[in-house]
Amino acid sequence: MRLSLETRILGLAALTLFGAAGVLIFSGSHPFAKGILLAAFLALGMAWFVVLLGIWGRAYFIPLENPDRYRGMIEETSDIIHIVSPEGKFLYTNRGWHTALGYQQSEIAGLTLMDVLHPEEREKAHRQIYELMKAQDVAEIQCRFVTKSGETIWVEGNSTCERVHGKVVSRRGIFHNVTEQRAAQKALQEAHAQLHQALEREKEISRTDALTALANRRAFYEAADVERARAARYSRPVTLAYIDLDNFKHVNDSLGHAVGDELLTRVARLLKENLRFTDTAGRLGGDEFAILLPETGAQAAELVLKKLRQILLHAMSERNWPVTFSIGAATFIDNASSVNEMVQIADGLMYIVKKSGKDKIIVVIIGGCARELGQAAGRV
Repeated sequence: MRLSLETRILGLAALTLFGAAGVLIFSGSHPFAKGILLAAFLALGMAWFVVLLGIWGRAYFIPLENPDRYRGMIEETSDIIHIVSPEGKFLYTNRGWHTALGYQQSEIAGLTLMDVLHPEEREKAHRQIYELMKAQDVAEIQCRFVTKSGETIWVEGNSTCERVHGKVVSRRGIFHNVTEQRAAQKALQEAHAQLHQALEREKEISRTDALTALANRRAFYEAADVERARAARYSRPVTLAYIDLDNFKHVNDSLGHAVGDELLTRVARLLKENLRFTDTAGRLGGDEFAILLPETGAQAAELVLKKLRQILLHAMSERNWPVTFSIGAATFIDNASSVNEMVQIADGLMYIVKKSGKDKIIVVIIGGCARELGQAAGRV
């Protein structure tokens, strides 16, 4: 407690005179002088008492006015402040609370905290209140309130408990309205999501053939590289087939590019519809397609390719398109050095079919034991 200079001087003077008067009174002075000194003693004693009373009042009485001054500050703040009973009934709400939630003071008596909490927040609120009342002094709160008009607002802040003799008598909450901040964060997240989707679409476009929607060369090579590594790791065969459309140039030249595009699209659709989910079909360029058959040996690959060729030939005959299919396939028992090697081998086998009269299938095993080579190599 700090005292003014004047108060200190007055108190010291009063104390000094009070002491001097006491000395004179109790000395051997004349009775009349003693009477005067006694009166002075009493007057100075009263003055000293008044000084002490002022000091004591300043120390104890003036602070009693502070709550009203603080209440004014609480009322003027834009923060949302409330005090609730242990049962959740509102004991006090400030002006910021009413402004944010839209309720009048007369309506507070019929409300509880749960009435203004968003329904999805109530279960979490029950847990937080239980933990707060059981042990914690302060709990950080982030939740949603529902206004009188039904709008949702986001708030962040702290909740504390007032305890008397260890028993909770009220809970106090001080919150900031962060709805606009939340809206900005949500907008930013949505923008990021849209950007991510756009990048994914762009990525997909960069991996997909625009006409046929099959994997383009880049995507096919990536898939083949993954399967090449998997085949080597688990000692499983993988087959890569190269398909060329015989006489496709004649269709383009005689019937037009629109018909040629329709033909290519139909071939691509039939390939997708008749392959396994784990297989990959791709368009490597022009009228050349490739098929990747993971964990597929030469015999199984031959059966798959024969079935596909018949389906494709039937589709061509339905439209009177004079197109057939030359297919070269390589089944890799040992790990190929690269995808390029796999594609080049299958492409070379396809050209062998072309030179031998077209419209055929050849399946060759690359690597493995002599028995497998003798059974399957060179099948046409």
